[in-house]
Amino acid sequence: MHIQGIVSPSDLAKLKAAQGKKFDGLYLVDMTLHHQGAIEMATPLLKSKNAEVAALCKSIVAGQGAEIKEMRRIMVTGK
Repeated sequence: MHIQGIVSPSDLAKLKAAQGKKFDGLYLVDMTLHHQGAIEMATPLLKSKNAEVAALCKSIVAGQGAEIKEMRRIMVTGK
């Protein structure tokens, strides 16, 4: 079973071997996918009957979404 956001061993090896801008780019792509996976997992629980779970998931969706936006900005601008 593949879960979005889980870095494969081959992708992890590429990340470990990379340096400089190549490392930065691979890291940002992998971390963006990881955050998207977290949002995908948290979204159905926004309607949880457990208020604490729903609040936590709301925080995850908002926080990870903001971080994805920032990582995409960095990927585009390089800054």
